[in-house]
Amino acid sequence: MTEFAGKRAKAGKSKEILERLIERRLFKCMFKADLDAFSVEVKTKMGNYKEDPANLKLRMRIERGLADVLSSQIGTKIDSDFVIFKRVKIKSIHELALNDGQVLVEGDGTPQPIDEVSRFLGSVGKAGAGVDLEVYAPIEWPVRFQRGVFCEKFRQDIVDVIEAVVKEETDNHDSV
Repeated sequence: MTEFAGKRAKAGKSKEILERLIERRLFKCMFKADLDAFSVEVKTKMGNYKEDPANLKLRMRIERGLADVLSSQIGTKIDSDFVIFKRVKIKSIHELALNDGQVLVEGDGTPQPIDEVSRFLGSVGKAGAGVDLEVYAPIEWPVRFQRGVFCEKFRQDIVDVIEAVVKEETDNHDSV
């Protein structure tokens, strides 16, 4: 690793990322929101979004917009290549269960399906599935315990960038 990040390594983004990794200055989660908090256009586009070459342009446009917003808010230039926009599918525990979707819990000394032991636990097992949108960036917290306050300052700007880029993308496809 020192070959790519050491003193003799060439300057560049790879070296910078490896140095951040070595120094444990990792990218921080700046934003996380349930897809349901967004407009119909964003829900539709991001609900079906997959990380593939066809969506690379959309993701890069969102990351560039986010880098611009974060740079202006913080007062330090943030490279858009270091901003990560990610769609995360959250599966319910039934989807994650290895035994045909059955979640077994101990009931009367033997394993029983969670739905039979408790209606409440059964409903909890079905809940939690969905899609989140997340943003990571090379940000340093001024004070660690104020992370939430720091991120909240950017929340609406991040939502606005995602909404604007997806709307523009949708409008461009509709006009073709």
